[in-house]
Amino acid sequence: MLTLLVEGRVEHLILDPRGDFSAAADLVPETISGPTALLGERAVEAAIATDAGVTTLAARDSPALTEAGGVAAMLRC
Repeated sequence: MLTLLVEGRVEHLILDPRGDFSAAADLVPETISGPTALLGERAVEAAIATDAGVTTLAARDSPALTEAGGVAAMLRC
């Protein structure tokens, strides 16, 4: 997902702002730096930098977001 953000392929990012994305630390592109605890914040920054929309939603309120690991995206065509 982070690579897609950096490449500008995400139209809209949906994520749980309290999500633990540290399991994805090995997948972080070099252009996104910082501690793994801030991966959600870095994802939002990357989305904004590419003019993608951002929605935050508690995963507990969305079974689909929970199933997706707390982060999902709609891609650009």
